[in-house]
Amino acid sequence: MYIFKVNGKEYRVRFSFRTVCKDDLLDKIMNLGDVLGEENTPRGMVDKLATTLCEMLLAGLQKYHKDEFGYKTEDEKQEKINVLLDMLDDYEDENSDGENKKTAFSLFTDLRGELENNSFLSALIQNAEEAQQMKETAETAMKEIEETPARVVATNPSESKP
Repeated sequence: MYIFKVNGKEYRVRFSFRTVCKDDLLDKIMNLGDVLGEENTPRGMVDKLATTLCEMLLAGLQKYHKDEFGYKTEDEKQEKINVLLDMLDDYEDENSDGENKKTAFSLFTDLRGELENNSFLSALIQNAEEAQQMKETAETAMKEIEETPARVVATNPSESKP
């Protein structure tokens, strides 16, 4: 669980199966890297990052803050995202001084880390990484076998009697 404070209130973020899968959150997070890597306008990149961050927050806040951030329709969801966008301004204002300066991007990074390391996804990611390593090891072994010249051992058929 990840905890952050804004406007004097503590918010607990927990990513559950239902909230992550419900809104295709993983696809949005993974596609964000593609958008930021492309030649996009700065405004487009900021919009995409802010929207994805708000969707991450909205998903993670459902477990402990559904009374404040719950929604049923797309219009209600958009209203909650607008509230979160305003909260991001306050979050940055409150955390702009000192050595531990925090930004919306640092919050995004923290939430992504929470999603990858401390949610139900951590075991899935670890298993996927282990499976990828096994696949790479097998591919390397197969390549080595294919590149090794075959040795042909000549036998005299007359020497091998049944």
